[in-house]
Formats: sequence, C-alpha cells, structure tokens
Amino acid sequence: MNLFSAEGRLAGVLNRLGDLIVLNMLTLVSVIPVVTAGAAVTSMFEITLKMVKNEEGPVAASYFRAFRGNFGKSTLIWLAGGGLTLFLGGGYLAAGQCGRKLGEIL
Repeated sequence: MNLFSAEGRLAGVLNRLGDLIVLNMLTLVSVIPVVTAGAAVTSMFEITLKMVKNEEGPVAASYFRAFRGNFGKSTLIWLAGGGLTLFLGGGYLAAGQCGRKLGEIL
C-alpha cells in the first residue's frame, strides 16, 4: 500500500485530524452562549470517545445529535456548578474584605 494512497495511513491520519478540527470548531461555537457550555463539552467528549472506538459517523451530525441528547442534564449540572462557584467566590471575596477591615482596626 502506498503512503499517499486514499486508503493509506497518511490519509487516515489527516481525515481524523480534520474531524477533530471540525469537532473543536463546533464546540467553540456552541460554547459562546455560556449557558450551553455544559452540553457542548459533554457532546465533544461523547464524540471523541466514539472516535476512539471507531463508532462515529459524520462528525457534525453526531455532534448535534449528542448535543440534543445531553442538553437537559448537562445544562442543569453546568448551572449548578456555576452557581456554586459564584457563591464560593463571593464568600472568598467577602472574607478578604473582612480581613482587611480587621487589620485596620488592630
């Protein structure tokens, strides 16, 4: 088998690289509205796992199918994690302000 043939190893690697580029672009566009970031990242992971197992079909169609399937649960978990992060970050900032005020008093 020739290195540069359509069924060669080089063509397979370049096809896989192209699929990964398309998958990353779809994920980046899907993450722009921050609310959908959880579903976008979950869908990306699902498709990459299918790629490892050689079970994937067309990347764009598989991605959007996974996005629709993961949207509800992933968005709920993403929003809960984001809310917890904001709560803990606010507590951290408030504790820092209290520490400064205490240092001024003493």
